[in-house]
Amino acid sequence: MAVKIAEPDGHTVLLITTSTHAANVSLVRNLSYDPAADFTVVGVFRTSGSYLMVPPQAPWRDLAGFIAAAKAAQGKLTFGYFNASSRTPPEYLGKLTGVELQGVPYRAIANEVADLISGQIDCLFVITTASNQYLQNGQLRPLAITRL
Repeated sequence: MAVKIAEPDGHTVLLITTSTHAANVSLVRNLSYDPAADFTVVGVFRTSGSYLMVPPQAPWRDLAGFIAAAKAAQGKLTFGYFNASSRTPPEYLGKLTGVELQGVPYRAIANEVADLISGQIDCLFVITTASNQYLQNGQLRPLAITRL
């Protein structure tokens, strides 16, 4: 990584995400960098929460209903993810609640959203800014939101 080995001259800046500096620490076995030791935070540009989204036809009306259904069908409910940031919230939800959800990897967010709308997967976490259009037109329904 060029920024990691660059001279700390104040001219080289790296814009990071939760994928590169939070989630990858747990998801990548031999990470080639240490997010805390190899970089210095100089500011925060933006933060965003994520909605736990389900298709409008889903039987769950709230988070408690979703968790109850997931507990009753351990490992059968699916979530889509396309990067580490979108994989972390459902994995963490599973750890907090004792629920096992089955992850389905995607190459792009558009593909996972299309599969969620059509009912091919059961849920996904989508950052609020990327999901507002689906909420406004009724294509997806939020059950919860992560903290900002």
